[in-house]
Amino acid sequence: MANDIAPREGNYKAVIQGVSSLDFKSTTNIGANPSTHALLIDGSVSYFPPYTTSDNFIKGVTSAITDTSSTQVIAAQAAGIRIYVTALLVTNSHATVGTFVEILDGPTIIWKGYAAEVGGGFSQSFTVPLKGTAATALNAHCVTTGANVIVSAAGYIGA
Repeated sequence: MANDIAPREGNYKAVIQGVSSLDFKSTTNIGANPSTHALLIDGSVSYFPPYTTSDNFIKGVTSAITDTSSTQVIAAQAAGIRIYVTALLVTNSHATVGTFVEILDGPTIIWKGYAAEVGGGFSQSFTVPLKGTAATALNAHCVTTGANVIVSAAGYIGA
């Protein structure tokens, strides 16, 4: 019974500062993403994905990392703009060498996982995004030389 309140479709009236009132219809479970919501205002539909608008989505992927050097996953953004990581996928295709893989905010480790040999790796979705430092790249590096690791990351940018 603790979590028995679910979003419901329906007609609502909202009072917003500076606006006397606004009639709208809330819809839930838009498409295949149950966390995306929409508002129908005066016949127009506005979608609200989690965290931000699609204009601020960002993603990146490395080429194969085979040594211990730091490799860029997502480039640094403009001054004052941070990278917020919401998902990671790390895979290792080497036949005999596994490695720890460190995800870096510039030179600082912000996440770490193990990528076993022969297709090992890890994936992580962050309910609370990993918050990067403004104007700093998201990087990755292997702790062990000889693995064959690819890192993919997705998220959004913001202040």
